[in-house]
Amino acid sequence: MKKYLSMAAIGLAALGLVSTAQASLTQSGVNFHAYNASEVSLIDYFTSGVRTLASYTTYVVGSVDYYFKTGGISVYVNGYNPPGTSSPITVYSFSNVGAQLSFQTVTPGAGAYGNWFIGLTQAQAPQFAFVSALVALPPNGGVFYGVTANY
Repeated sequence: MKKYLSMAAIGLAALGLVSTAQASLTQSGVNFHAYNASEVSLIDYFTSGVRTLASYTTYVVGSVDYYFKTGGISVYVNGYNPPGTSSPITVYSFSNVGAQLSFQTVTPGAGAYGNWFIGLTQAQAPQFAFVSALVALPPNGGVFYGVTANY
């Protein structure tokens, strides 16, 4: 019986009826909130993302949603840095009781636009870990569009 089920699965995969691609969840930048309460009025939300109205860097924070699995997560952060600015993006993982497990930071360069990758291994983000992102919003037109988590 197992032999026939394996053969059927191979046949369906060959026909393209079974996907082996990773699943993903996207969290829009509009779902992120001001990290510092005093800067709430400086965050500008619009349909495709979030930016700062301040003449200095401000921060937004939000959850990185993903389905629980055996652990590990790949996070892609989408945004734009205007020329002359850079904005560090940090992804944190926490245990189910709130203890910080790990973090990884990426700093896109000035004038950069695109997706930046941050990966957490199974040891850094085990099953049932909570993951969040802290994003610096550069002044002068930088935009944070959102995060996509592959699992």
